[in-house]
Amino acid sequence: MKVVGILGEPATGKTTLVRGVLHQLGDYTDFKYRLVYGRQYPSGLFVLGIYREGEKFGGTDRLSMAVQPDAIRFLKKVPAHAVVLFEGDRRTRAGCLRSAGEALSLFILEASASEKEKRHRQRADSQSATFHRSRATLIQRIAADFPVQRVRNESKKDLAENIERVLAAIV
Repeated sequence: MKVVGILGEPATGKTTLVRGVLHQLGDYTDFKYRLVYGRQYPSGLFVLGIYREGEKFGGTDRLSMAVQPDAIRFLKKVPAHAVVLFEGDRRTRAGCLRSAGEALSLFILEASASEKEKRHRQRADSQSATFHRSRATLIQRIAADFPVQRVRNESKKDLAENIERVLAAIV
Protein backbone atom coordinates (compact mmCIF):
# COMPACT_ATOMS: atom_id res chain seq x y z
CA MET A 1 0.00 0.00 0.00
CA LYS A 2 1.07 3.56 -0.70
CA VAL A 3 -0.39 6.64 1.02
CA VAL A 4 0.10 10.07 -0.54
CA GLY A 5 -0.87 13.18 1.42
CA ILE A 6 -1.22 16.76 0.22
CA LEU A 7 -0.78 19.12 3.16
CA GLY A 8 -0.43 22.85 3.63
CA GLU A 9 -1.72 25.90 5.37
CA PRO A 10 -5.17 27.22 4.44
CA ALA A 11 -5.36 28.67 0.91
CA THR A 12 -2.24 26.94 -0.41
CA GLY A 13 -4.36 25.07 -2.98
CA LYS A 14 -4.67 21.55 -1.57
CA THR A 15 -8.21 20.87 -2.75
CA THR A 16 -7.61 22.66 -6.06
CA LEU A 17 -4.59 20.43 -6.67
CA VAL A 18 -6.49 17.23 -5.94
CA ARG A 19 -9.40 18.39 -8.13
CA GLY A 20 -6.85 18.82 -10.94
CA VAL A 21 -5.57 15.30 -10.36
CA LEU A 22 -9.11 13.91 -10.33
CA HIS A 23 -9.83 15.46 -13.74
CA GLN A 24 -7.06 13.25 -15.14
CA LEU A 25 -8.28 9.94 -13.69
CA GLY A 26 -11.50 8.81 -15.36
CA ASP A 27 -14.29 6.63 -14.01
CA TYR A 28 -14.71 5.91 -10.31
CA THR A 29 -17.24 4.68 -7.79
CA ASP A 30 -18.05 6.34 -4.50
CA PHE A 31 -17.16 4.43 -1.34
CA LYS A 32 -18.01 4.77 2.34
CA TYR A 33 -16.28 3.11 5.27
CA ARG A 34 -17.82 4.33 8.53
CA LEU A 35 -17.00 8.09 8.56
CA VAL A 36 -14.58 7.81 5.64
CA TYR A 37 -16.01 8.79 2.24
CA GLY A 38 -14.29 9.05 -1.09
CA ARG A 39 -13.72 7.76 -4.59
CA GLN A 40 -12.41 4.37 -5.62
CA TYR A 41 -10.80 3.90 -9.03
CA PRO A 42 -10.40 0.59 -10.92
CA SER A 43 -6.60 0.91 -10.61
CA GLY A 44 -6.82 0.45 -6.84
CA LEU A 45 -6.60 4.16 -6.04
CA PHE A 46 -8.72 5.49 -3.18
CA VAL A 47 -9.17 9.26 -2.89
CA LEU A 48 -10.43 10.34 0.53
CA GLY A 49 -12.92 13.20 0.67
CA ILE A 50 -15.99 14.50 -1.10
CA TYR A 51 -15.37 16.50 -4.28
CA ARG A 52 -18.49 18.14 -5.69
CA GLU A 53 -18.28 20.75 -8.41
CA GLY A 54 -18.67 24.30 -7.16
CA GLU A 55 -18.09 23.64 -3.46
CA LYS A 56 -15.90 26.22 -1.78
CA PHE A 57 -14.50 23.75 0.75
CA GLY A 58 -14.51 20.23 -0.64
CA GLY A 59 -12.28 17.23 -0.20
CA THR A 60 -11.57 16.06 3.31
CA ASP A 61 -13.08 19.28 4.71
CA ARG A 62 -16.41 17.56 3.98
CA LEU A 63 -15.53 14.66 6.31
CA SER A 64 -16.34 14.58 10.01
CA MET A 65 -13.75 15.95 12.44
CA ALA A 66 -14.12 12.54 14.14
CA VAL A 67 -12.85 10.67 11.03
CA GLN A 68 -9.35 9.91 12.40
CA PRO A 69 -10.02 6.50 14.05
CA ASP A 70 -12.05 5.30 11.07
CA ALA A 71 -9.35 6.48 8.64
CA ILE A 72 -6.78 4.42 10.55
CA ARG A 73 -9.07 1.37 10.43
CA PHE A 74 -9.68 1.98 6.72
CA LEU A 75 -5.94 1.92 5.97
CA LYS A 76 -5.70 -1.48 7.65
CA LYS A 77 -8.43 -2.84 5.36
CA VAL A 78 -7.35 -1.60 1.93
CA PRO A 79 -5.61 -4.14 -0.33
CA ALA A 80 -1.81 -4.30 -0.30
CA HIS A 81 -1.63 -3.02 -3.89
CA ALA A 82 -3.83 0.02 -3.15
CA VAL A 83 -2.85 3.67 -3.22
CA VAL A 84 -4.62 6.14 -0.93
CA LEU A 85 -4.59 9.86 -1.72
CA PHE A 86 -5.76 12.51 0.74
CA GLU A 87 -5.44 16.22 1.26
CA GLY A 88 -6.22 18.66 3.96
CA ASP A 89 -6.73 18.86 7.64
CA ARG A 90 -8.79 15.82 8.61
CA ARG A 91 -5.86 13.35 8.32
CA THR A 92 -3.11 15.77 9.29
CA ARG A 93 -2.38 14.44 12.76
CA ALA A 94 0.82 12.62 13.67
CA GLY A 95 -0.94 9.47 14.90
CA CYS A 96 -3.06 9.24 11.79
CA LEU A 97 -0.05 9.81 9.54
CA ARG A 98 2.04 7.23 11.42
CA SER A 99 -0.66 4.63 10.73
CA ALA A 100 0.50 4.64 7.09
CA GLY A 101 3.97 3.49 8.14
CA GLU A 102 6.70 3.39 5.51
CA ALA A 103 4.10 3.74 2.76
CA LEU A 104 3.62 7.45 3.49
CA SER A 105 4.64 10.17 1.03
CA LEU A 106 3.81 13.79 1.93
CA PHE A 107 3.74 16.95 -0.16
CA ILE A 108 3.51 20.29 1.63
CA LEU A 109 2.14 23.05 -0.57
CA GLU A 110 3.51 26.53 0.00
CA ALA A 111 2.40 29.95 -1.17
CA SER A 112 3.42 33.47 -0.22
CA ALA A 113 1.50 35.36 2.44
CA SER A 114 0.18 37.75 -0.20
CA GLU A 115 -1.04 34.91 -2.42
CA LYS A 116 -2.76 33.16 0.50
CA GLU A 117 -4.42 36.45 1.53
CA LYS A 118 -5.65 36.97 -2.05
CA ARG A 119 -7.13 33.45 -2.09
CA HIS A 120 -8.83 33.99 1.29
CA ARG A 121 -10.47 37.13 -0.09
CA GLN A 122 -11.51 35.39 -3.34
CA ARG A 123 -13.23 32.56 -1.54
CA ALA A 124 -14.62 34.87 1.16
CA ASP A 125 -13.78 32.46 3.94
CA SER A 126 -14.35 33.29 7.57
CA GLN A 127 -11.31 31.53 9.02
CA SER A 128 -9.73 33.49 11.85
CA ALA A 129 -6.09 34.54 12.15
CA THR A 130 -5.87 32.22 15.19
CA PHE A 131 -7.04 29.31 13.03
CA HIS A 132 -4.47 30.18 10.35
CA ARG A 133 -1.67 30.27 12.94
CA SER A 134 -2.77 26.93 14.39
CA ARG A 135 -2.66 25.32 10.94
CA ALA A 136 0.79 26.82 10.26
CA THR A 137 2.03 25.35 13.54
CA LEU A 138 0.51 21.97 12.70
CA ILE A 139 2.24 21.91 9.30
CA GLN A 140 5.56 22.92 10.91
CA ARG A 141 5.27 20.02 13.35
CA ILE A 142 4.44 17.54 10.62
CA ALA A 143 7.41 18.77 8.55
CA ALA A 144 9.68 18.31 11.57
CA ASP A 145 8.43 14.78 12.30
CA PHE A 146 8.01 13.28 8.81
CA PRO A 147 9.89 13.31 5.52
CA VAL A 148 8.10 15.78 3.26
CA GLN A 149 8.50 17.27 -0.17
CA ARG A 150 7.82 21.02 -0.11
CA VAL A 151 6.42 22.42 -3.35
CA ARG A 152 5.52 25.96 -4.38
CA ASN A 153 1.87 26.35 -5.42
CA GLU A 154 1.32 29.97 -6.44
CA SER A 155 0.74 30.04 -10.18
CA LYS A 156 -1.10 28.07 -12.86
CA LYS A 157 2.29 26.74 -13.94
CA ASP A 158 3.01 25.55 -10.37
CA LEU A 159 -0.41 23.89 -10.23
CA ALA A 160 0.16 22.05 -13.54
CA GLU A 161 3.58 20.84 -12.36
CA ASN A 162 2.15 19.73 -9.02
CA ILE A 163 -0.66 17.80 -10.71
CA GLU A 164 2.03 15.89 -12.64
CA ARG A 165 4.02 15.31 -9.41
CA VAL A 166 1.00 13.85 -7.65
CA LEU A 167 0.00 11.73 -10.65
CA ALA A 168 3.55 10.31 -10.71
CA ALA A 169 3.34 9.56 -6.98
CA ILE A 170 0.05 7.67 -7.20
CA VAL A 171 0.86 5.39 -10.14
